[in-house]
Amino acid sequence: MDQEIISRTSIIDEESSEFDTGLQDDLSKSIKLGNQWFLNSGIHDIKEQNFTYGSMSAWYDTLRDAYSFIYQEIVGYGISTSCYLYNLYKNPAYLQKARAAASWLKNTRHSSGGYLSKYRRENKTFINTIYSFDTGMILNGLTNLYDADKDKEILDEAVSIGDWLISIQHPDGSLPAYYLIEVDKFISHGDKWSRQSGSFQCKAAIGLLHLHKITKEPKYRDAAIRLCDFALGFQKPDGRFVTDTTDNSTFVHPHCYTMEGLVAAGIYLHEQKYIDAVKSGLAWISAHQMPNGAFPYKYTVGFMPYESPDFSSQVFRIYLILERNHLMDKQHRFDKEKLVKNILTYQSKENNVRSRGGFYSGDGWFIEDTDPSNRRHINSWVSMFTLQTLELLSKKNQYFDVFQIV
Repeated sequence: MDQEIISRTSIIDEESSEFDTGLQDDLSKSIKLGNQWFLNSGIHDIKEQNFTYGSMSAWYDTLRDAYSFIYQEIVGYGISTSCYLYNLYKNPAYLQKARAAASWLKNTRHSSGGYLSKYRRENKTFINTIYSFDTGMILNGLTNLYDADKDKEILDEAVSIGDWLISIQHPDGSLPAYYLIEVDKFISHGDKWSRQSGSFQCKAAIGLLHLHKITKEPKYRDAAIRLCDFALGFQKPDGRFVTDTTDNSTFVHPHCYTMEGLVAAGIYLHEQKYIDAVKSGLAWISAHQMPNGAFPYKYTVGFMPYESPDFSSQVFRIYLILERNHLMDKQHRFDKEKLVKNILTYQSKENNVRSRGGFYSGDGWFIEDTDPSNRRHINSWVSMFTLQTLELLSKKNQYFDVFQIV
């Protein structure tokens, strides 16, 4: 067993320094607002009389005062976030939200084995596409919920999902990107990173390994290892993971998905090659912090200097997880104070309960969108990723289970 990467329960990096009192207070207030948003904003529908009970919208449009489509991947993140916050605060309202989300998901699983990915409010229909990555995010949400309340039905659903993911896994360890129901066909090579079999898919290894921890079944561990080994093949010598093979580019968002899967696998399996890959990937992006504190959106022949708080939070969360496990290297150092200040500028302080405390999407999500009104979104995954990162930062000496990565 490699002693370097054993998880510890109470670690404070000896080289880290506290922020000044003003920023510490801002951080505490931001976390409180973020938790209130998650509980009370309505982004997560917990009105039992609604058909959409338990679902979660991708965002809230503040200008139109309307919720977007419902996204199953986001519901999976919502369950993991609910369980994470329940573990921190023991508020049963968080567990209620997780159970409601699981109820919604149960009714949206297709006979093929995966989950319908998107529900359109305007015509009350699902799109006929199933993404394997989305199903992987749901898997980890359900395993987190099982840890919280030991409901056997939840475990049975998780086992069924895990078995489906194994059944569609390619010999090289990858997963098909998506399944088109109308033509009964799996697609692995598309025109966009999310429609390709890529390194980002190894975030699904978190749920598979979590299922292995619960069931002790080797097949889930073995599938996760194959998925992580596949992801390693996309890493360049400088540390970046190619996320779109059509132009050899790297979008920082799925680059971080890759590192999230690998860091969880590395710590759980005590596998140094995964930790080394994460450290290299983090060193690559850490060296390119922008003057305002954020991390850039995308690398092609150079960096595109757009941003969003979820990108920056994902990078910071990897840093914090490595820090907790005494795996930090000096080349990973960046200006944490400037980064936090940048992230906090994206939080809504408006009086509207639907937006207050949530985080706006940054320009990195709207590069090809010419409608400026679309940039006023309180985004659910942006807010959840960011909230967890801020919680991790504020609770330096509290145990963090890598299976709780949102």
